[in-house]
Amino acid sequence: MEKSIRGMLQVTIHHFSSFQTKIPTINSYLLILLGFTFPLSVSIGTAVIGCIMLLWLVEGKFKEKFTIIQHNKITYAFLAFFMIHLIGLLWSEDLKWGLHIVSKEWRMLLPLIFITIVKKEHISYYILAFLFAMSLSEVLSYLIWFGIIPPFQSATTLNPTPFISHISYNPFLAFSIFFVNLLYIFRQK
Repeated sequence: MEKSIRGMLQVTIHHFSSFQTKIPTINSYLLILLGFTFPLSVSIGTAVIGCIMLLWLVEGKFKEKFTIIQHNKITYAFLAFFMIHLIGLLWSEDLKWGLHIVSKEWRMLLPLIFITIVKKEHISYYILAFLFAMSLSEVLSYLIWFGIIPPFQSATTLNPTPFISHISYNPFLAFSIFFVNLLYIFRQK
């Protein structure tokens, strides 16, 4: 009986170790999925982020990940932005509201995790997935605005962004324009 339990445990550990080695690739594909889903559905995007974070934790290798974060200069900008919000709590008149705002800003720490996941060979896929989703959203927005299709979800003819609010949509659109220009510049070289 003890041998069978030990054997099952060894098989389970082997399968878990095998799964752990596949997590970086799975997470990279999930980043591609996130690039597509986030501009179209914040809730689906949040679920994908949850899967990424869970797998990131299960994978382990935290010392290696911390080294990657530490040596990437862009991470300091995200950390500084988040830390400014935390430091700002010291002179906040309404600590409850300040904590509410900080609780929303945790998303600014996600790039620290993403930086440890990104695969150089998949960068164009991350960008193209995002651009494809934004193009789809943009086409649908114009079709609603011109009255070719009726408004759906949260869209109206005056505010024709169906998937996310125009406040969130505008920065996504700015990033899309940036990425298109970046792709154009690199294709020229």
